[in-house]
Amino acid sequence: MTHFNILTLFPGMFPGFLEAGVIGRAVKNGLLAVDVTDLREYSTDKHRKVDEYPFGGGAGLIMTAQPVFDAMAALGIEGAEAHSQNGPWCRRLYMSPRGRLLDEKLAAELACGPDTLILCGRYEGMDQRVLDYFGFEEVSVGDYILTGGELPAMTLIDVVARLVPGVLGSDAAHAEESVYSGLLEYPQFTRPAAYPAPDGHLLTVPEVLTSGNHKEIRLWQFRQALLLTAERRPDLFQAFAEKHLSPKHCKDDKTQAGAVQEDATRVSATQVGRAQTGNAQTDRVQDGALPGSAQTGQMRAACGVETAHGLGSALTKDEMKILKEISSFCYKIAD
Repeated sequence: MTHFNILTLFPGMFPGFLEAGVIGRAVKNGLLAVDVTDLREYSTDKHRKVDEYPFGGGAGLIMTAQPVFDAMAALGIEGAEAHSQNGPWCRRLYMSPRGRLLDEKLAAELACGPDTLILCGRYEGMDQRVLDYFGFEEVSVGDYILTGGELPAMTLIDVVARLVPGVLGSDAAHAEESVYSGLLEYPQFTRPAAYPAPDGHLLTVPEVLTSGNHKEIRLWQFRQALLLTAERRPDLFQAFAEKHLSPKHCKDDKTQAGAVQEDATRVSATQVGRAQTGNAQTDRVQDGALPGSAQTGQMRAACGVETAHGLGSALTKDEMKILKEISSFCYKIAD
C-alpha cells in the first residue's frame, strides 16, 4: 500500500478527492491510504492563529513554525538529523513553485515508497526553519502560483497513484499515455463513426481506425504521436529520435529546437491531414529529460510496474521507417 500523510489548514478540501473515481477506488481497495492532519488543531494560540507578518517586511503573512512542529511531533516525525540516524520513515515534501518539478521520475520514486508526508503551505509561504529542520524537499507542479498547496498535493497523489500496481485497470496503461511513452498521445475517437455537426458537416473517424487491421491502426497511432510531438514538443521528439535512431538520422545540435518546431508545424499541416487530428495533453518534463530513461525504467521495474512502448523496447521495422521519415523531414536530412 502507498501511504500519504497531508498537513494542511484546509482538511475539508480532501474528502471529495479521496472518494471519487480512480483515487476513490484505490482507497477503497486498500491500494492507497491518505491521512489528513489539520494544522490549525495544533496551534497554541487561543484564536488558533497560524500566521504572522514576516521579519524584514514584505507583503502578506507567513505560516508559523509552532503548529507544524507540534503536528510533526504528534505523528512521531523527528528532525532531519535524527531522521537520517534512525533510518527512513517517510519522504517529506513541501509543495512550492520554487521546488523540483513533479515528473515521472519523482512519481515513480514515491510510488515505490517509503511513506510520503506532504506539507501544504498557505499565505505567502512557510517559516523556513520548518523546512530546514525537518529536511523538506520542495516540489512544484508548474510555473504558476496557487492560493495554497492543497491542489498541488492532490495532483501529486493522483500522479503517483496511477503508478501503483493495481490502481489502473492495466498496470501498463499509464505507460502508453502522453509523455510517459516518450511521445505525446495520439488522437482518440469513439462511437459513432460519423457525427453530424450543427453546420451540416459530417465529422468522421479516420478510416484506418474502423478497418479492423490492428497493425495498421498501431502504425497510424504511432505516426500521429510522432507528428504531434514534433509540432508541440520538439524537445521530446528530438530526445525520442536520438534514443532510437543513429546520429546519421538525427542531429545532435540542441540549437535545432526552434527549427524543428517550425518544420514540425508544416509537418502537421501537410501530413497530419491524412487523418483527422485531435488534442493531446502535454506535460512538462524536468530538465528536458526523456521520461522513458533507463533510470526511470529500472525504478518502475523495481516497483513491479510494466514498461511499454517507447520505454526501452525496440521499435518495429515499420515504426523505424516512420520515425526516420518524420525525423528526416524535421531535420532536413536525407536518409
